[in-house]
Amino acid sequence: MVKGALAIVAGYAGMVAIVVASQPIIVRLFLPEAAPGRLTRSYLAANLSCAFVAAVVAGVVCVKLAPEPSARYVRILAVLVLLLSLLSAVTDHDHPFWYFGVIGVLAAAGILVGRVVVYRW
Repeated sequence: MVKGALAIVAGYAGMVAIVVASQPIIVRLFLPEAAPGRLTRSYLAANLSCAFVAAVVAGVVCVKLAPEPSARYVRILAVLVLLLSLLSAVTDHDHPFWYFGVIGVLAAAGILVGRVVVYRW
């Protein structure tokens, strides 16, 4: 149980680390300095893509660290990320409302893909 909880925390922490590390690069490349606060389509697409990749890594980390059957812990992590993204919709007013639903579903799917990656390769 404790090992599974640690796997969930480690997967989430890895995902957050990747997203946080990539944000300055994405902002620099895709947000024009002339229009601060205005999110472009390319910025949102890059952000969603990065979140998906980070979620796949989170799924891989969770599977590798969780006790068998690891699917249970991966599903918990996916649901947790989905719920946290929807909670962010209430507190973050910088992004469009639809963004949080999309990123939540995309991240949850990425976590599940991470599990498939481990077992297929």
